[in-house]
Amino acid sequence: MKTRENSDLRRTLFTFVLLKACGAAMMLIKELRVERPGEQEQPINTLMREADDRGGGEYKRGTAGVGSGQAAAIAAEISRDRRVQECRPPEAVSMTPKP
Repeated sequence: MKTRENSDLRRTLFTFVLLKACGAAMMLIKELRVERPGEQEQPINTLMREADDRGGGEYKRGTAGVGSGQAAAIAAEISRDRRVQECRPPEAVSMTPKP
């Protein structure tokens, strides 16, 4: 009886670990924007990727040679601007970078 209980416990533990690993893999695929076979690029995803690229470039330009406190303030400002833009419909968001 004891070996059966151990076997069930191992199986349950393995299933739990496997589910966690699959969840982590799916999160990485989503966050790293890995293209999956058969998946078509959606226009909203393209807009988000372009906005991310612009935000990253804006952050790099704004934080070149500044201290960590100023870099954090710049990141907060970019984040605040991004949230405002995400609240608008995609047609209302300008695709040109800020001057």
